[in-house]
Amino acid sequence: MTNDLGRWVIVIIVAGASAGGLYYEYQSMRPCVRPVEYAIGAVDPRFGVSTSTLMTEAALAGAIWNEAAGKSVLVYDPEAKMKINFVYDEREANAKKGSQITLEQDALDAERSRIDTLEAQFKSRQDAYNSRVKILNARGGATKEEAVQLDAEKASLQQLASTINSGVASYNAAVKALNGTVNEYNRSAGRTFEEGQYVRDSAGERINIFEFIGTTQLERVLAHEFGHAIGLDHNDNPKSIMAAKNESGNLVPTKDDLAALATLCGA
Repeated sequence: MTNDLGRWVIVIIVAGASAGGLYYEYQSMRPCVRPVEYAIGAVDPRFGVSTSTLMTEAALAGAIWNEAAGKSVLVYDPEAKMKINFVYDEREANAKKGSQITLEQDALDAERSRIDTLEAQFKSRQDAYNSRVKILNARGGATKEEAVQLDAEKASLQQLASTINSGVASYNAAVKALNGTVNEYNRSAGRTFEEGQYVRDSAGERINIFEFIGTTQLERVLAHEFGHAIGLDHNDNPKSIMAAKNESGNLVPTKDDLAALATLCGA
């Protein structure tokens, strides 16, 4: 009888210890109980961004959720298993091409404005020249000094016309070249690209960043993927950090972001 009781006592103690272990494991896996640790992983040098800048932007992006949650839900750890990788492919190349197109368009607009100004100056001076010639001819001709002045002005006008014509030719060639670049860009831009992705599979967790122009967009992409890493899903508010499309540029969690975070982590 004593042996039987001993066996039952042992079973109860072991079962209790097992349940405690399962409870601890369950607690540690719950969202927001332990912070998600991250590190900077592989960075393609073609992004042209230093690791220190990436670390700074990741810290800023993580702080958005840490402040919203009122505790650290994301922390940097150089040994963390979850890496943020910067994968350069046609998405980033195309984004940079779009940015370059904008710069070239601005430059062409400035050049067109310059040419328009020169053309206005030419017309004004040409009208004045022709009016002066008409007056002198009606008077019976110009004096030697007047003729010299007119010849100088005529030569200056011809030089200005040559400058304008050369500028117009260069402008038209640049427009033609830019149109070709724009057509190429549009063929790629017509497809939907994801700027980043959070992946959790049998190989572990990771964040891949494919595209960003400037640190503000990078911070928002990181904040969005960090949101997925702590367990947030997309919401329908286009202003939200967790909106499916990164179009607003907003870096402040919306009420929808905060509601989802409260549901996930507790009030």
